[in-house]
Amino acid sequence: MSKVVFESGASRSEYALPYHQIPSSALRRLGQRYQLGMEKHGNQNWLKGGRDPAYMVQVYDHVFEHLLRYRENRQDEDDDLGACLWGLCALIEFESRGQLTPDMLKLPDVDTE
Repeated sequence: MSKVVFESGASRSEYALPYHQIPSSALRRLGQRYQLGMEKHGNQNWLKGGRDPAYMVQVYDHVFEHLLRYRENRQDEDDDLGACLWGLCALIEFESRGQLTPDMLKLPDVDTE
């Protein structure tokens, strides 16, 4: 990994993820979903589902349900896109912990022919 030297003489590793590119509006809506979950179910309750395949399937299905609701303009007061973002973040976290694999979601086999 190469080093970057700034005019001030400070240096750092060249590689850094561009977190400054993540829209504040998306982070705010994601935070609101976590807040809603804390109020309804308790702090970090969602992590309890990490070893439960049925829970993972529900999270996966809810992502698509919220996408469809948004697509079909069936919105009520629920933030459908924020709910999708939360669900995807949860699935990514479970995958990174080794608690989620595609076979757990009982997805149909993809024909590669």
